[in-house]
Amino acid sequence: MNRRSIYRKFLSFSKDFSGKIKTASESNNGELFKAFVKAACALHLIREYIGDVSMLIGPSMLPTINTNGDVVLLDKTSIWLRDIKNGDVVIADSPRELNKSVCKRVRAMEGENVKLPHRYSYQKPVFVTIPKGHVWLEGDNKENSLDSRNYGPVPQALIRGRVWFKIWPPSEFGRLSQKSGALERSPINPTHPS
Repeated sequence: MNRRSIYRKFLSFSKDFSGKIKTASESNNGELFKAFVKAACALHLIREYIGDVSMLIGPSMLPTINTNGDVVLLDKTSIWLRDIKNGDVVIADSPRELNKSVCKRVRAMEGENVKLPHRYSYQKPVFVTIPKGHVWLEGDNKENSLDSRNYGPVPQALIRGRVWFKIWPPSEFGRLSQKSGALERSPINPTHPS
């Protein structure tokens, strides 16, 4: 065998070998890409329809939620199962400010009445009937909360999820209570005209 034939055999071997390597690496990259897309889709579906993690900051839900920020788990299944009840703490899109969220407690559901003090007279209370497809949201810290008392009933479509578990701070790790000492529900009077 001369050098030329050895060189040709080496070239043909290297072409076959490099072709196999390229095919294998392209196949691995393709499989890796497919796995990445599947994982991204699964993560999106979980965050959109099952649950999410959120950080809550602000004084409106004191003492339930701290002002410096609590990390909580959101239950999003309760929205499409229509399992939101009075006393639940929810995160909703702000009815007043685009791209902002609010964390409030559900005080009344559709068809219920909410008793509010009259703005100008201390003697005559005002009753607000919650329309169909709406809820009444209020913060636990009534003195420092911009809520349904300011902007009225909130469409249920704006609710993004129910806060059901507090992750941070570790000293408060656990399920979120439906009751709050700061929240006092007024008696509901369904027969009272609005």
